[in-house]
Amino acid sequence: MAPPVTVDGLLRSAEQWLGAEGARYATDSPRLDAEFLLADVLCVSRAELLACLREPVSSDAQRSFAVVLRRRADGESVAYIVGTVPFLDVTLSVGPGVLVPRPETEALAQWAIARCRLRGEARPLRVLDVGTGSGALAVAIAHSVPYASVVATDIAEAAIQRARSNARSCDVAARVQVVHADLVPSTAEPFDIVVANLPYVGLAEASQVDPGVMRHEPLDALFADEDGLAQIRRLLSRLPQHMAAGADVGLEIGWHQGLAVLAMTRSVFGTNAVRLERDLAGHDRLVLAENVGGAGTSDGATVTSRRPLSWTPSPAGCGPQRPDAVRDR
Repeated sequence: MAPPVTVDGLLRSAEQWLGAEGARYATDSPRLDAEFLLADVLCVSRAELLACLREPVSSDAQRSFAVVLRRRADGESVAYIVGTVPFLDVTLSVGPGVLVPRPETEALAQWAIARCRLRGEARPLRVLDVGTGSGALAVAIAHSVPYASVVATDIAEAAIQRARSNARSCDVAARVQVVHADLVPSTAEPFDIVVANLPYVGLAEASQVDPGVMRHEPLDALFADEDGLAQIRRLLSRLPQHMAAGADVGLEIGWHQGLAVLAMTRSVFGTNAVRLERDLAGHDRLVLAENVGGAGTSDGATVTSRRPLSWTPSPAGCGPQRPDAVRDR
Protein backbone atom coordinates (compact mmCIF):
# COMPACT_ATOMS: atom_id res chain seq x y z
CA MET A 1 0.00 0.00 0.00
CA ALA A 2 1.40 3.36 -1.01
CA PRO A 3 2.10 5.83 1.80
CA PRO A 4 -0.33 8.75 2.05
CA VAL A 5 0.47 11.98 0.22
CA THR A 6 1.28 14.62 2.81
CA VAL A 7 1.07 18.40 2.68
CA ASP A 8 4.86 18.61 2.56
CA GLY A 9 5.16 16.06 -0.23
CA LEU A 10 2.50 17.79 -2.29
CA LEU A 11 4.16 21.18 -1.84
CA ARG A 12 7.56 19.82 -2.81
CA SER A 13 6.30 18.29 -6.04
CA ALA A 14 4.28 21.41 -6.86
CA GLU A 15 7.29 23.64 -6.27
CA GLN A 16 9.38 21.63 -8.68
CA TRP A 17 6.66 21.50 -11.31
CA LEU A 18 5.81 25.20 -11.16
CA GLY A 19 9.44 26.25 -11.11
CA ALA A 20 10.44 24.66 -14.38
CA GLU A 21 9.14 21.26 -15.34
CA GLY A 22 5.48 21.74 -16.15
CA ALA A 23 4.83 25.46 -16.17
CA ARG A 24 4.18 27.21 -19.44
CA TYR A 25 5.17 30.38 -17.61
CA ALA A 26 7.57 29.43 -14.82
CA THR A 27 7.03 31.47 -11.66
CA ASP A 28 9.77 33.15 -9.66
CA SER A 29 8.19 31.99 -6.40
CA PRO A 30 7.00 28.41 -6.98
CA ARG A 31 7.03 27.32 -3.34
CA LEU A 32 5.17 30.37 -2.10
CA ASP A 33 2.62 30.12 -4.90
CA ALA A 34 2.04 26.46 -4.09
CA GLU A 35 1.54 27.25 -0.40
CA PHE A 36 -1.08 29.93 -1.08
CA LEU A 37 -2.91 27.71 -3.57
CA LEU A 38 -2.95 24.60 -1.37
CA ALA A 39 -4.05 26.64 1.63
CA ASP A 40 -6.95 27.96 -0.42
CA VAL A 41 -7.91 24.46 -1.60
CA LEU A 42 -7.87 23.18 1.99
CA CYS A 43 -9.68 26.29 3.31
CA VAL A 44 -6.96 27.09 5.83
CA SER A 45 -4.54 29.97 6.26
CA ARG A 46 -0.99 29.66 5.02
CA ALA A 47 0.22 29.63 8.64
CA GLU A 48 -2.14 26.76 9.44
CA LEU A 49 -0.96 24.88 6.36
CA LEU A 50 2.69 25.17 7.37
CA ALA A 51 1.84 23.89 10.83
CA CYS A 52 0.57 20.57 9.46
CA LEU A 53 3.14 19.58 6.85
CA ARG A 54 3.00 15.91 7.83
CA GLU A 55 -0.77 15.65 7.54
CA PRO A 56 -2.22 13.56 4.68
CA VAL A 57 -4.12 15.24 1.84
CA SER A 58 -7.30 13.63 0.54
CA SER A 59 -7.62 12.48 -3.06
CA ASP A 60 -10.32 15.08 -3.74
CA ALA A 61 -8.08 17.86 -2.44
CA GLN A 62 -5.19 16.58 -4.54
CA ARG A 63 -7.34 16.72 -7.66
CA SER A 64 -8.51 20.24 -6.86
CA PHE A 65 -4.92 21.28 -6.23
CA ALA A 66 -3.85 19.87 -9.59
CA VAL A 67 -6.48 22.01 -11.33
CA VAL A 68 -5.31 25.27 -9.76
CA LEU A 69 -1.66 24.37 -10.37
CA ARG A 70 -2.40 24.04 -14.06
CA ARG A 71 -3.98 27.49 -14.01
CA ARG A 72 -0.91 28.94 -12.30
CA ALA A 73 1.38 27.16 -14.74
CA ASP A 74 -0.56 28.82 -17.56
CA GLY A 75 0.40 32.24 -16.19
CA GLU A 76 -2.75 33.09 -14.25
CA SER A 77 -1.93 34.97 -11.04
CA VAL A 78 -2.44 33.48 -7.61
CA ALA A 79 -4.76 36.38 -6.82
CA TYR A 80 -7.03 35.56 -9.77
CA ILE A 81 -7.10 31.89 -8.82
CA VAL A 82 -7.96 32.38 -5.14
CA GLY A 83 -10.12 35.42 -5.94
CA THR A 84 -8.70 37.81 -3.35
CA VAL A 85 -5.59 39.83 -2.61
CA PRO A 86 -4.50 41.71 0.52
CA PHE A 87 -3.94 45.45 0.14
CA LEU A 88 -2.81 47.37 3.23
CA ASP A 89 -5.46 46.63 5.87
CA VAL A 90 -8.18 45.33 3.55
CA THR A 91 -8.78 42.21 1.48
CA LEU A 92 -9.99 42.85 -2.05
CA SER A 93 -11.86 40.67 -4.50
CA VAL A 94 -10.13 40.44 -7.87
CA GLY A 95 -10.76 38.64 -11.12
CA PRO A 96 -10.83 39.02 -14.91
CA GLY A 97 -11.46 42.59 -15.99
CA VAL A 98 -9.31 44.30 -13.35
CA LEU A 99 -5.58 44.38 -12.75
CA VAL A 100 -4.31 42.72 -9.60
CA PRO A 101 -3.27 45.50 -7.16
CA ARG A 102 0.51 45.45 -6.79
CA PRO A 103 2.48 46.07 -3.59
CA GLU A 104 4.00 49.24 -5.04
CA THR A 105 0.58 50.85 -5.20
CA GLU A 106 0.28 50.50 -1.42
CA ALA A 107 2.85 53.30 -1.19
CA LEU A 108 0.51 55.68 -3.02
CA ALA A 109 -2.33 54.72 -0.67
CA GLN A 110 -0.13 55.29 2.37
CA TRP A 111 0.90 58.73 1.10
CA ALA A 112 -2.75 59.69 0.54
CA ILE A 113 -3.76 58.42 3.97
CA ALA A 114 -0.98 60.46 5.59
CA ARG A 115 -2.06 63.59 3.71
CA CYS A 116 -5.67 63.03 4.81
CA ARG A 117 -4.63 62.72 8.44
CA LEU A 118 -2.48 65.82 8.18
CA ARG A 119 -5.55 67.78 7.14
CA GLY A 120 -7.58 66.42 10.04
CA GLU A 121 -11.34 66.46 10.57
CA ALA A 122 -11.94 70.22 10.64
CA ARG A 123 -14.03 70.06 7.46
CA PRO A 124 -15.33 67.38 5.08
CA LEU A 125 -12.48 65.83 3.10
CA ARG A 126 -12.97 64.92 -0.55
CA VAL A 127 -10.70 62.40 -2.30
CA LEU A 128 -10.66 61.46 -5.99
CA ASP A 129 -9.32 58.09 -7.17
CA VAL A 130 -8.88 58.21 -10.96
CA GLY A 131 -8.96 54.90 -12.81
CA THR A 132 -9.92 52.92 -9.72
CA GLY A 133 -9.86 49.40 -11.20
CA SER A 134 -10.57 47.02 -8.30
CA GLY A 135 -11.09 50.02 -6.02
CA ALA A 136 -7.89 49.33 -4.08
CA LEU A 137 -6.88 52.95 -3.47
CA ALA A 138 -10.40 54.23 -2.82
CA VAL A 139 -11.30 51.43 -0.43
CA ALA A 140 -7.99 51.49 1.46
CA ILE A 141 -8.15 55.27 1.93
CA ALA A 142 -11.78 55.23 3.08
CA HIS A 143 -11.06 52.33 5.42
CA SER A 144 -8.17 54.14 7.10
CA VAL A 145 -9.67 57.65 7.11
CA PRO A 146 -13.26 57.49 8.40
CA TYR A 147 -13.92 61.19 7.75
CA ALA A 148 -12.93 61.02 4.07
CA SER A 149 -15.43 60.86 1.23
CA VAL A 150 -14.03 59.21 -1.91
CA VAL A 151 -15.16 59.41 -5.52
CA ALA A 152 -13.67 56.65 -7.68
CA THR A 153 -13.84 56.74 -11.48
CA ASP A 154 -13.37 54.22 -14.25
CA ILE A 155 -14.64 53.63 -17.77
CA ALA A 156 -14.71 49.82 -17.61
CA GLU A 157 -17.98 48.35 -16.37
CA ALA A 158 -16.23 45.28 -14.95
CA ALA A 159 -13.97 47.52 -12.88
CA ILE A 160 -16.87 49.66 -11.67
CA GLN A 161 -18.80 46.63 -10.47
CA ARG A 162 -15.73 45.11 -8.80
CA ALA A 163 -14.87 48.35 -7.03
CA ARG A 164 -18.43 48.74 -5.75
CA SER A 165 -18.39 45.16 -4.51
CA ASN A 166 -15.10 45.73 -2.68
CA ALA A 167 -16.42 48.91 -1.10
CA ARG A 168 -19.43 46.97 0.20
CA SER A 169 -17.40 44.03 1.51
CA CYS A 170 -15.01 46.39 3.32
CA ASP A 171 -17.90 48.36 4.86
CA VAL A 172 -17.02 51.68 3.21
CA ALA A 173 -19.69 51.83 0.50
CA ALA A 174 -21.41 54.74 2.25
CA ARG A 175 -18.29 56.88 1.70
CA VAL A 176 -17.01 55.50 -1.63
CA GLN A 177 -18.93 56.56 -4.72
CA VAL A 178 -17.83 54.62 -7.80
CA VAL A 179 -18.87 56.35 -11.02
CA HIS A 180 -18.45 55.85 -14.74
CA ALA A 181 -16.28 58.72 -15.93
CA ASP A 182 -13.42 59.34 -18.34
CA LEU A 183 -10.79 60.30 -15.76
CA VAL A 184 -12.46 63.18 -13.89
CA PRO A 185 -16.15 63.17 -12.92
CA SER A 186 -18.50 66.00 -13.81
CA THR A 187 -18.92 67.47 -10.36
CA ALA A 188 -18.96 71.04 -9.08
CA GLU A 189 -17.28 70.20 -5.79
CA PRO A 190 -13.46 70.35 -5.80
CA PHE A 191 -11.22 67.64 -4.39
CA ASP A 192 -8.63 67.94 -1.63
CA ILE A 193 -6.60 64.89 -2.61
CA VAL A 194 -6.29 63.18 -5.99
CA VAL A 195 -4.65 59.80 -6.57
CA ALA A 196 -4.26 58.06 -9.91
CA ASN A 197 -2.81 54.73 -10.96
CA LEU A 198 -3.54 54.99 -14.66
CA PRO A 199 -2.28 52.81 -17.52
CA TYR A 200 1.35 53.79 -18.01
CA VAL A 201 3.09 51.00 -19.91
CA GLY A 202 4.11 52.05 -23.42
CA LEU A 203 3.24 49.88 -26.40
CA ALA A 204 6.93 49.83 -27.20
CA GLU A 205 7.46 47.92 -23.93
CA ALA A 206 5.00 45.12 -24.72
CA SER A 207 7.76 42.54 -25.16
CA GLN A 208 8.93 43.22 -21.60
CA VAL A 209 5.55 42.65 -19.95
CA ASP A 210 5.14 39.43 -18.00
CA PRO A 211 3.61 36.87 -20.41
CA GLY A 212 1.10 35.71 -17.81
CA VAL A 213 -0.15 39.27 -17.36
CA MET A 214 -0.45 39.69 -21.13
CA ARG A 215 -2.46 36.49 -21.32
CA HIS A 216 -4.87 37.02 -18.42
CA GLU A 217 -5.13 40.63 -17.24
CA PRO A 218 -6.88 43.52 -19.07
CA LEU A 219 -4.42 45.12 -21.46
CA ASP A 220 -6.35 48.37 -21.70
CA ALA A 221 -5.56 48.88 -18.00
CA LEU A 222 -1.84 48.51 -18.74
CA PHE A 223 -1.01 50.27 -22.00
CA ALA A 224 -1.22 53.98 -22.88
CA ASP A 225 0.10 54.65 -26.39
CA GLU A 226 3.73 54.35 -27.39
CA ASP A 227 5.33 56.09 -24.40
CA GLY A 228 2.79 55.15 -21.73
CA LEU A 229 2.08 58.78 -20.81
CA ALA A 230 -1.10 59.51 -22.75
CA GLN A 231 -3.55 59.09 -19.86
CA ILE A 232 -1.34 60.97 -17.40
CA ARG A 233 -1.11 63.89 -19.86
CA ARG A 234 -4.89 63.96 -20.24
CA LEU A 235 -5.45 63.87 -16.50
CA LEU A 236 -3.01 66.67 -15.73
CA SER A 237 -4.65 68.89 -18.34
CA ARG A 238 -8.05 68.46 -16.66
CA LEU A 239 -7.19 68.43 -12.98
CA PRO A 240 -6.72 72.11 -11.99
CA GLN A 241 -10.38 73.08 -12.34
CA HIS A 242 -11.39 70.18 -10.08
CA MET A 243 -8.94 70.85 -7.24
CA ALA A 244 -9.47 72.73 -4.02
CA ALA A 245 -6.96 75.33 -2.87
CA GLY A 246 -3.89 73.61 -1.45
CA ALA A 247 -4.86 70.22 -2.86
CA ASP A 248 -2.51 67.23 -3.16
CA VAL A 249 -1.95 65.03 -6.21
CA GLY A 250 -0.29 61.60 -6.28
CA LEU A 251 0.50 59.79 -9.54
CA GLU A 252 1.89 56.28 -9.92
CA ILE A 253 4.26 56.07 -12.88
CA GLY A 254 6.47 53.68 -14.80
CA TRP A 255 10.04 52.89 -13.85
CA HIS A 256 11.64 55.32 -16.33
CA GLN A 257 8.99 58.07 -16.45
CA GLY A 258 10.03 60.20 -13.48
CA LEU A 259 11.63 63.13 -15.28
CA ALA A 260 8.95 63.30 -17.95
CA VAL A 261 6.06 63.27 -15.47
CA LEU A 262 7.83 65.73 -13.19
CA ALA A 263 8.13 68.13 -16.12
CA MET A 264 4.47 67.71 -17.05
CA THR A 265 3.31 68.22 -13.47
CA ARG A 266 5.54 71.26 -13.10
CA SER A 267 4.18 72.81 -16.27
CA VAL A 268 0.60 72.43 -15.01
CA PHE A 269 1.02 73.59 -11.42
CA GLY A 270 4.11 75.80 -11.61
CA THR A 271 5.07 74.73 -8.12
CA ASN A 272 8.13 73.79 -6.13
CA ALA A 273 6.10 71.28 -4.11
CA VAL A 274 6.58 68.47 -6.62
CA ARG A 275 8.84 65.51 -5.99
CA LEU A 276 9.72 62.10 -7.32
CA GLU A 277 9.64 59.06 -5.05
CA ARG A 278 11.37 55.81 -5.93
CA ASP A 279 10.37 52.34 -4.84
CA LEU A 280 12.51 49.93 -2.85
CA ALA A 281 14.16 48.70 -6.03
CA GLY A 282 15.26 52.25 -6.82
CA HIS A 283 12.84 52.72 -9.72
CA ASP A 284 10.78 55.85 -10.37
CA ARG A 285 7.36 55.11 -8.92
CA LEU A 286 5.41 58.15 -7.69
CA VAL A 287 5.20 61.81 -8.60
CA LEU A 288 3.71 63.75 -5.69
CA ALA A 289 2.49 67.35 -5.76
CA GLU A 290 1.57 68.74 -2.35
CA ASN A 291 -0.30 71.94 -1.53
CA VAL A 292 -1.09 72.81 -5.12
CA GLY A 293 -4.26 73.99 -6.84
CA GLY A 294 -6.09 77.22 -6.17
CA ALA A 295 -4.40 79.38 -3.55
CA GLY A 296 -1.99 76.54 -2.81
CA THR A 297 -0.13 76.93 -6.10
CA SER A 298 3.17 78.78 -6.03
CA ASP A 299 5.54 79.96 -8.72
CA GLY A 300 8.98 78.58 -9.41
CA ALA A 301 9.71 74.90 -9.74
CA THR A 302 12.43 73.02 -7.95
CA VAL A 303 12.05 69.28 -8.22
CA THR A 304 13.52 67.12 -5.50
CA SER A 305 14.00 63.40 -5.34
CA ARG A 306 13.70 62.05 -1.84
CA ARG A 307 14.72 58.78 -0.25
CA PRO A 308 13.07 55.60 -1.58
CA LEU A 309 9.58 54.87 -0.34
CA SER A 310 9.29 52.51 2.59
CA TRP A 311 6.28 50.29 3.06
CA THR A 312 5.39 46.70 3.88
CA PRO A 313 4.42 44.82 0.73
CA SER A 314 1.47 42.44 0.59
CA PRO A 315 2.32 38.73 0.85
CA ALA A 316 4.10 37.50 -2.22
CA GLY A 317 2.42 35.17 -4.65
CA CYS A 318 -0.59 37.43 -5.17
CA GLY A 319 0.24 38.47 -8.70
CA PRO A 320 3.24 40.11 -10.34
CA GLN A 321 5.27 42.24 -7.98
CA ARG A 322 5.47 45.38 -10.11
CA PRO A 323 2.49 47.52 -11.01
CA ASP A 324 3.62 47.84 -14.59
CA ALA A 325 4.25 44.09 -14.69
CA VAL A 326 7.46 44.65 -16.64
CA ARG A 327 10.25 42.22 -15.93
CA ASP A 328 13.91 42.67 -15.01
CA ARG A 329 13.88 46.29 -13.99
